[in-house]
Amino acid sequence: MSVMNTYSGRKFDPMKIAPEDVYLEDIAHALSLVCRGGGQIRWFYSVGQHSINCAHEALARGWSDRMALACLLHDASECYISDVIRPVKVHLQNYLEIESMIMDAIWEKFHLDDLTDEENQKWISPSEKFKPVSRTYTLRDIDAKNNVIVIDIANHGLNGPGSRWANEAKVGDMIGVSMKSKKKDLAPKTDFIFLAADLTGLPVISAIIESLPAKTNGIVCVEVPTEDDIHQIETKANLEFKWIVNQNVGSGTALYSLTKNQQFPKRKDGKRFAYVAGESKSVKEIKSFFKDDLEWKKDEFYCTSHWKAGKAERNALENCHDKIEQELLVRVF
Repeated sequence: MSVMNTYSGRKFDPMKIAPEDVYLEDIAHALSLVCRGGGQIRWFYSVGQHSINCAHEALARGWSDRMALACLLHDASECYISDVIRPVKVHLQNYLEIESMIMDAIWEKFHLDDLTDEENQKWISPSEKFKPVSRTYTLRDIDAKNNVIVIDIANHGLNGPGSRWANEAKVGDMIGVSMKSKKKDLAPKTDFIFLAADLTGLPVISAIIESLPAKTNGIVCVEVPTEDDIHQIETKANLEFKWIVNQNVGSGTALYSLTKNQQFPKRKDGKRFAYVAGESKSVKEIKSFFKDDLEWKKDEFYCTSHWKAGKAERNALENCHDKIEQELLVRVF
């Protein structure tokens, strides 16, 4: 007989698991060490933490303690047979049968083996109305001591969830926040820095600008929808700011064209670094410019897409300002 040893010191055959073999300390210990998503995530997020979050969510929705316990234990079988990513799991019939057998023992252990079909459906397939609306923002500043975060939100009226919330929020309103647990430098120490962004990337390059030491030289190129979006950004560094107004948001190559027309130092002149954030197509063009045209090394530039024209989640500038006719109007300041 093949047996497994558990954290609490018990031994049993997992293929013949019984309710008396199940102990909460074994479940809690093992799930705290199993990472979700096959470990292919940017920070460690355990199945245990996921299970606790599910239980909290059940209580927040006003569900019974019984339902909250079911949510807490819904992945408990993985403490014995680990986690398998969903795209693969659906093809492992034997695994699914073993998982079901173990969950039967767990449900019985915690007196949840009489869950009705309605109760099971409730936590397995939640109503659409409970699915949260989320948007991704770059932190402009964070004061962990006083539990304060600062974010910049492009104000485009009530046309998007983020902007609508910012316009209608009142003191005391609650939101959910998820962020990385560790601080990461956005840019390395360098002699010359080039920063390029549209309105969605402006918060992140602003954070970089404000953190630069006085000895740093550089160029900042920013694409905005109107002249009203042009503003001063405090910095100790020696930076040349170039704002470009593109009223037809999401079209044209304004930021890319502005970038191409700048003078960049040679590698022999010292350390250099470029950070680019904005609309997907524009970012790709600028990335290709640094990689293929200027032949900068991979560690000398970083390009990140914050949104894509026509895509709801990242189309943060859509309807940001009244659109003009199809022709592109651009002015450089």
